[in-house]
Amino acid sequence: MSVRNEPNLRADDPTLSQRARELIRIGEIGIARENAAEMSKFFHPDFRFYGPDGVALTREELWDFFAACRAAFDDFAVTRQQIFEDGQYLGARTTFSGVFVRPFTASPIGTIQPSGKPMFFNINNVFGYAPDGALIEEWAQYDSRLFLERLGVRLIPAGVTLSGGLSEDATRRPSPRAGEQSAGLSEWLGRDDEIRASRMRTAMSPGGSSED
Repeated sequence: MSVRNEPNLRADDPTLSQRARELIRIGEIGIARENAAEMSKFFHPDFRFYGPDGVALTREELWDFFAACRAAFDDFAVTRQQIFEDGQYLGARTTFSGVFVRPFTASPIGTIQPSGKPMFFNINNVFGYAPDGALIEEWAQYDSRLFLERLGVRLIPAGVTLSGGLSEDATRRPSPRAGEQSAGLSEWLGRDDEIRASRMRTAMSPGGSSED
C-alpha cells in the first residue's frame, strides 16, 4: 500500500523503460523475496547507500536491513508508485509494507516487538547507475519517526516519563495503548556511538522526509 493507496507500477508495463522495469522487479523478487543471485547482479560491488544522515552503507549492510524486514514482516512488499529518469539517474517514490508479526532488529532504538498490525513507510529515492548498468549509488529520504510510530513505538520528549511527576503539557499526552512501546526521544537521537557501531541501523537513522 502507498501513502495515498496509489496504484503500484508494474514490471511488465511496456510504457516504462527497461531500467525502470528492472528497478520495480528487484524490489519484488530481490528485496522482498530474497533472490541473492538477482541482487548480486543488480547491485554493483562498490555500491553505497546514503540515508538522511549521510552515513554510507555497503550493499551487504543494506541487504542486512532488507533481511531484517523480511524476518519481521509477513507479506513484505517493496513497490514503486512513480519513477523519473535523468540519464544515469532514476528517481522513485517507493513503499515498504507488511504485517508486523515478529521482532524487528534493525531499528536505531534496538529490537522492537511485533504489534501484529499492518505497517508501511514511504521513501524518496535517487538511484545512480554505473556505466555497466549496475546500481552503484542510492540516496534516500524518509521519516524515521513516523516509521517507528507505525511499528508501535511512541517517542517521548526528554525528561518526560509515562507515570509520576509529569508536567502539565506531558499530562496531555495519552499513555501508550496496549501493544505500544515507548522510547525516549533524547535516548534515540543521542545514540550516535551505538548507531555507528552497528552501521546497519543507520539505514533507519533520524531525519529526512517521508515518501516510498
